[in-house]
Parts: sequence; C-alpha cells; structure tokens
Amino acid sequence: MAKDINQLICDHLDGRITESEQKVLYEYLATHKEADQRFRRLAEQKDLAARYREYAAVDTHKALQQFMEKQELMTPVNHEFRLKSLFSPFKCVAATLLLLLAGGAYWYAQYTKVTPPEIPEAVQVAMQQSIQSGKADAVVEERLEELRIDHKESPTPHPALTKEQLLAARRITVRHDKEFWLTLDDGTLVHMNYDTRLVYPEHFGRDDRNVVLDGEAYFMVAQDKSRPFVVHTAKGDIKVYGTEFNVNTHGEASSAHGEKETSVILVKGAISVRPNGGGEQMLKPGQKLSIIPSLAGSYQLSVSDIDVTPYIAWNTGEFAFSDAPLYVILSTMRHWYHIDIHLANPEAGKMLFTGTIDRYGSPSTILKSISKVTGLTVNQEGNRYTIK
Repeated sequence: MAKDINQLICDHLDGRITESEQKVLYEYLATHKEADQRFRRLAEQKDLAARYREYAAVDTHKALQQFMEKQELMTPVNHEFRLKSLFSPFKCVAATLLLLLAGGAYWYAQYTKVTPPEIPEAVQVAMQQSIQSGKADAVVEERLEELRIDHKESPTPHPALTKEQLLAARRITVRHDKEFWLTLDDGTLVHMNYDTRLVYPEHFGRDDRNVVLDGEAYFMVAQDKSRPFVVHTAKGDIKVYGTEFNVNTHGEASSAHGEKETSVILVKGAISVRPNGGGEQMLKPGQKLSIIPSLAGSYQLSVSDIDVTPYIAWNTGEFAFSDAPLYVILSTMRHWYHIDIHLANPEAGKMLFTGTIDRYGSPSTILKSISKVTGLTVNQEGNRYTIK
C-alpha cells in the first residue's frame, strides 16, 4: 500500500525515506506551494525540539496537538497537514516525535544545506587579471532545441539531459585563445580553458545538478548532500558532492581513429568516475584517472598518483611546468598568447624546464627569461618570435 504524504514527510525528516519515495514527496511539494513552505519551515527551525519539550513537560498526550497548532501546521483548508491524518497513521509516541523533531530537523537542514566553495584570494586575483587582460571571453547560447556536445558535433543530443532540460539549458563556448569563469546556480565556480563548451541549466533541479562538458575545466563545487553534482562527458560521468577537480576531454589522441583521452584529476574531496559501459571508480586526492580509447571501441582506465600543482596553478593564473621540454612550453605559449614562435634548432626543444609562467604576463618577457637561462637568442618581428 502506498504511503500518504504525511508518512513520506515523517520518513524524510527521520532519514528513512527511499529514493523513489523522496521523488514522490518532492513532486508533491513542487505542486503544493503552501505545503512546501510549511514543510521547510518545520525542518529548518533549529529550536523545534526545545519548543516541543515545553509542551511535553506539561502534558505528554496533548503535546503533539498543541505543538503542531503553535507551528501553524493545522488549518481547516489544508487537510494534508491536519493533526489527525499526521498522528493516526504514525502511532508516534512522544519520545519518537522528540527524536524526529530534534534529530530530523537538524538532519534535514544539514542534508539540504548548500555551501558555496570558498574562493581563494589567488583565484579572485586571477579572475580580475583575466578580465583586465581581455582573456575572459565566451559565447552563451540560450533556449537550444538541440545540443551537440562532443568534439565532432554529433547530431544526437547528450543522453544525460532530457528534452525539457535541453530546451531550458544554456551552452557557453570559450574561444580558442580565451578562458572564462562561470558561477552556476548553486554557487559552484567553473573555470573553463580555451576551446571548451559547457551545457548547464539556469537553475538546477530539486534532485540533481547536471552539466555537460567538452574541453577542459576546473570545478570548485558547492557542497549539497541532497543533490549530487554530475559532470557528463562523451566518455563517462564524474559524480561529486563538493570538491575541487579538473576534467579534460581534449587529451592526447590514443587510438587509430584519433579519439582523445579524457582525464580527471582530483585536487581535494572525493569523486567517482563511471566510464561509458564500465563500473564506478573512486578517486583519492592527488590521483589522476585517464579514460583511454582502444581500437575495439571500448575504454581502458588508468589511475596514477600525480602532482596536482600544475592544475591548481592554471586555476590561479599560472602555467606550472615540471621537467617539461622547451617545445611543450613554446607550444603552450603559441596557443595561449596567439603568437608565432619558431625554434631554429629542434634539438634545443628537448631542454627541460621546471617553474611557473604568469598566464597574464607579456610573452616577450617570458621568452627573454628563457633566453637568459638557456643562452638562446630570441628575435622578435611583430608577432613572430625566432629562437636560435
């Protein structure tokens, strides 16, 4: 026999509700505004238990009725919240109700609490520098009837989102030599690298927080235990509850078909990665998971311990390199600064460097620093640099 709405409310506050029952409850509250307001008022008040004890100390038998009347949860027009329908099916004794009110209200308030991430000063400074340097730029599209999320512009919308969600979604595209910071509805901060697209809703739903990513982004996710945050990619999904991590779907090509690796780097917190057609894989801070395409059309997983410094660095306005060949550094500079760099001696490109580069600094200044360290000569003609 299906439970009535009051039984579902009791189970929810007591932490005993199932996922399917919670969905029914939320759907009901979504269409009954008055009931939803009263339910939230009941759950969010921190001193409910103390108030109840005042009534119970006088007359335990009448405590429930007096308490509910005081909280305005009994009205002639709202039969769902009348005392008789609430009390009779539960057969709650005073002690049980006390636990429900004291523990349940606290649990619900904590369970539904949304805590935006703390944004370090270094990130705030980087955001300002990005704007001032003209690097922060993106195109936002709204009311899309069809979204193509993978790199090849597949004609099929991503299956993670329903048709209704697609119609209400937005798609933000970062240009090839730009970046962009975006704050989502729940306070989550997303730092998108160049050539990146993100599909996201203007407002998250009651039960979930879904976004779709193609490219590279650093996520600082708001904590919300009641609504998991899921990043959907073409090769798998990343599920989190409040953490920092980096996702890149534009890794090195690793198959004969030119498919690129998707990597997930966990900076702090806890996440799980579920590749398409595979099982869930948990990650620990300081670990990198790579989804590697194979010739057979399936995927292989590789988990390794790494230094997360480079990933934190690019989120705070720097490029960090550790024993990186010069040609890798120059390639990064070509793309980011949109300049032409020619290395006259290919062998010099194998020289290794460790250090950081200011993403918002002058490329000529950076190349002069490299020249001092290597003894190489840098000649500049307009937007073209030649290293000899």
